Amino acid sequence: MMIPYPGIINWLEMMRRKQDISFDGDKYDQAYIFFKLAGLSADQFYRGYLDTFDRFYTLLSIIRRST
Repeated sequence: MMIPYPGIINWLEMMRRKQDISFDGDKYDQAYIFFKLAGLSADQFYRGYLDTFDRFYTLLSIIRRST
């Protein structure tokens, strides 16, 4: 999951678009959603992230990528 660290281009673009961004440095990990997406709730976005993560790291997926 992308983490828009303060000062990088993605963060500056989100600030320009006035997206809600967290400034709590304690939450800068892969389990927190820092911004709102148009058309998706935070719960929908997080469930999609977990589903994608789970599919990417299945044993079969890892074997396919390594051959």
